[in-house]
Amino acid sequence: MVRALTACLDDLPPQALADVFAEGVLVFGGASLTVGLPQQMEQELGLPIKLAEEPLTCVADGAARALRNRRLLAAYGRN
Repeated sequence: MVRALTACLDDLPPQALADVFAEGVLVFGGASLTVGLPQQMEQELGLPIKLAEEPLTCVADGAARALRNRRLLAAYGRN
């Protein structure tokens, strides 16, 4: 996972990379609950790692909120 994240960081534009270094990385999903993983990632990457408040459901919750937002859907040509 650390190698994959490192590869993603290499592809980010400079401004986005600056944001990541300033704000850190938000981890979510089942793997984020692996004991010690966030701490290991923080140590190996040298970046702040934050665990999402609801790591198992935050993506689905966000998608549901986006689908209820008519202005957002309209921006993508969906009514």
